[in-house]
Amino acid sequence: DELLLGGEIQETSKKNVLKAIAAQDLLQE
Repeated sequence: DELLLGGEIQETSKKNVLKAIAAQDLLQE
């Protein structure tokens, strides 16, 4: 269960990072 939960947390973190990068790109343009 811990491994599965950890994977879900990592996936969420990756999505949040991609969103942050995309937001920064929009602000810079």
